[in-house]
Amino acid sequence: MNWHIGRQSISLDVPKIMGIWNVSPDSFSSHVDRDEGLALASRLLCEGADILDVGAESTRPGSESVSVATEMARLREPLGAARAQFDCPISLDSRHLETIEWALEAHLIDIVNDIGESDTPCEAREGRIYRLVRDSGIGLVVMAWGDHASASCDFDQCMREIYDQLSRRIELALRCGVMHDAIVVDPGIGFGKGLENDLRLIAEAPRALAPLGFPVLVAHSRKRCLARATGLDVSELDWPTAVASALAMRSGASLVRVHSPKETLLARKLVVSSGIS
Repeated sequence: MNWHIGRQSISLDVPKIMGIWNVSPDSFSSHVDRDEGLALASRLLCEGADILDVGAESTRPGSESVSVATEMARLREPLGAARAQFDCPISLDSRHLETIEWALEAHLIDIVNDIGESDTPCEAREGRIYRLVRDSGIGLVVMAWGDHASASCDFDQCMREIYDQLSRRIELALRCGVMHDAIVVDPGIGFGKGLENDLRLIAEAPRALAPLGFPVLVAHSRKRCLARATGLDVSELDWPTAVASALAMRSGASLVRVHSPKETLLARKLVVSSGIS
């Protein structure tokens, strides 16, 4: 299976690792300083990241939203430097249409990692994003974002709602002309699913979403569900993240999004070598 991402098509026969580069000061893993940020990006790639995912707005619980102007100001230098210095696919983690359009017009990104609030689908909003993706030919990550964690929402119901939500978004994307092989889906771990459901989603969502017919990205790195399950601080979650990466890849995940690739690279080697994916 290949993922078409603008300038290239990358094979997903072996799961790919997306390295997280946060340039927001309102994040537990921020790297705002230019030199520090570039050093981080270089380290992510050296340690095994296949893709850089750059974001300028924290999505941690309790974080405040930022304006489009602020987001662009934070992204301008990092994205420009990344494009100039690194020969790897670059993904933009954003929910703002204007930011996405700006990055595309400047030819700074290969992938849109859309974290828009798709629990309240707005066909006008999503139609605009999908047309931008269609016209630029870049890759698209479609995420399930929504409150599936009510007291009556057990895991099976949560999984059905995620599946249905992604199905609707994919249908609209295809109607708008996005190529089938440009789309990756993300179950949205940590975005209103509930901590208990989040743990099961890591290990079960890739297989459950396989009938959709699209590669699955699991973005679980340093999430609260891992802290709760292990009793560890956020700063100690890279090895639990790697274990969870192995579970996700074994279930069929084509991509995992992590803060520290070196541990997940080892997990991938074990999964691939064992032939159990």
